[in-house]
Amino acid sequence: MGMSQEEKEKVLDRLSITKRNAHKLEIRLRFRGDEDGAAKVRVKSERLSKKIDKLLAALMTDWMGSLEVTTKSLEKVNKDILRVIDEIKDEIDAAKRL
Repeated sequence: MGMSQEEKEKVLDRLSITKRNAHKLEIRLRFRGDEDGAAKVRVKSERLSKKIDKLLAALMTDWMGSLEVTTKSLEKVNKDILRVIDEIKDEIDAAKRL
């Protein structure tokens, strides 16, 4: 079974924190004069950014699919409610004729 939407969001949060920490590390390395180390961190940070972007796209796709299902369910419920309202109106009209 795949991860739930909530689990995916938690992973995304952790990856975002890791990315922020990588940026901080890159800055610290540059201040220390370690340009090679900073460049390596930057490359890995860019890779992480791409993975985060892919995960965000997947989350949005999942969310849009869930939204579509929810919208269809609401449309059906709305039609059912309108049908019941019409039935009640018919019953009221019939009772008035008695």
